[in-house]
Amino acid sequence: MQKKSRKNENSQKVLSENGQLSIFLAITVVFFITAVAFVVNIGLFVKAKINLQNAVDAGAFSGAAVQARQLTDIAYLNWEMRNTYKEWMFKYYVLGNLNTTAVQNIGATKNNNIPPKMMDFTVGREGADDPDLNNIPSVCIQLGDQYCRIYKTPGLPRMTNEIISQKELANFGKDIIDEIARRKSAQCAEASRINFLVAQKWAYGVGSATDQSLDNIPNVGGDRPGAFPKAIELALRIRNLEAIVNKAPRRETICESGNCETQIQAISDENEVANERVVKAFYSAWRNLGGEKNLELKETFKMSELGVAPAQIEGGDKSISYTFIPANNSARNKYFLDLKLYSINFVNFYTMLTPVSDVDRNADAGCQMTKVAMPVPAYPFGYLKNPDVMTYYGIKGESRFNGLFNPLKGQIPLTAYSLAKPFGGRIGPRLFRTVGNKITALADQGRRYRSSAYVFGLE
Repeated sequence: MQKKSRKNENSQKVLSENGQLSIFLAITVVFFITAVAFVVNIGLFVKAKINLQNAVDAGAFSGAAVQARQLTDIAYLNWEMRNTYKEWMFKYYVLGNLNTTAVQNIGATKNNNIPPKMMDFTVGREGADDPDLNNIPSVCIQLGDQYCRIYKTPGLPRMTNEIISQKELANFGKDIIDEIARRKSAQCAEASRINFLVAQKWAYGVGSATDQSLDNIPNVGGDRPGAFPKAIELALRIRNLEAIVNKAPRRETICESGNCETQIQAISDENEVANERVVKAFYSAWRNLGGEKNLELKETFKMSELGVAPAQIEGGDKSISYTFIPANNSARNKYFLDLKLYSINFVNFYTMLTPVSDVDRNADAGCQMTKVAMPVPAYPFGYLKNPDVMTYYGIKGESRFNGLFNPLKGQIPLTAYSLAKPFGGRIGPRLFRTVGNKITALADQGRRYRSSAYVFGLE
C-alpha cells in the first residue's frame, strides 16, 4: 500500500508540472514578436524620416533652382548693359571720329618700324603752328568738306580793287562773294547742328524720332536707342528680377488643414511671378514623398520657408543698393540678394563749328572747330552682386507617421530641414569700389586703377 501511495504521489507531482514549457514559450514568442515589431517599426520610422528628408532636400533644391534661373537672367541683362555701353563707345570713338586721319588709318604703319597712335584725336590747323593738341574724341560727321580734319578751315578771300573795278565790285562781285560766304557759313552751322544731334542721339535719343535728317547720313547708326534710356530700361528690368528673388519667405505653414494641393493651387492662381519659388518647392517635395504606398506621409505633409531677416545695407536709404527702388517699397528688403548699381558721371564731346572771319588774311566764312562737352550724368553702368549678402534658400517640412506598431495614441510627428545655395550667372565684374553711396576707382596693387580705362570725362 505504501508503494502504491507513493506511486500515486509521484504521478500527481508529474501531472502538476504539465504546461510550464507552453507558458514560457508563449512569453518568449510575445517578447520576440514585440522585439521584431519594435525593430521593424524603428526601421519604418527611419525610412519615413529619410523619405521626408529627401523630399525636403528636393524642395529646397527646386526653390533654389528657380532663384538660380533668375540670377542667370540678371547676369544676362547686366551683360547687355555692358554691351550697350560698348556700343555707345564704339559709336563715339570710331563712328564719331571716322573722318579724322588717325582713326581712318588704325592698324596702318607710317613706316616699317613705328605704328601710329591707336587713339589719336588731335586735329591739325592749316597754316598755323598751334594745332589742337587736346587728344579728346569729339563727334564730327563729315559732310563733304574737311571740317573734321583741320582745326580751322580757310575762308573765302575778298576781291581787291586791283582785281576788279570799284564799280563792278560794288554792283556784282560783292554780291557773289556774300552769297558764297552765306552758303559756306550755313554749311558750317549745319555741320555743327548735325554733330550735336548725332552726339545727343547716341547718348539720349530714342529710335529715329530725334531728327529725320540723320537718316540720310551714312555710318551714324541712329536707328538704335540711345545708350542712356536703354541702360535705364535694363537697370529697371534687373531691379524687377531682384525684387522677385527677394520675395519675402512664407514663414506660415502651407497645408495646415491637410488639403495640400488645394492650398498650393490657390497660391499658384494668384498669378504672381514671385510665387513660382514656393510653388515649385512644395510640389517637388510633395511628389518626392512617393506614390500610393506613402499616402500617410503625403496626406499629412506641411511646408514652410525658413525665415531670414533682411540684410543691413551699408549707407542706409541713400545706398546705391536702393537706386531705382522707391522709398517704403517691399523691394528694399534684401532677404536673399543685394545688387549695387554703378551710376557713373560721363561726359562726351561733339565738334561745334563756328563761321569766322580772318582779318589778317582778309577772308570771310572760315569755319573754326571747338570741342564742346555734353554731360551724361549718373549713367547706369552695371550692377555688382554684394558678396556680404549670401543667397541661401531653406524650407522646413513636417509630416506625421503611425508605423506598423505604435503603442502611443495618434501619429508621431516628423520634421526635416534643408538649405540650398543657388548657382547662377556672374553679376559683375567688380570694376569700382563702393562705400555706401560713393563710387571710386578700384586700386590695382596700390599703384594703378583698374577702372580708370572705363571712365572718361568729368570727375
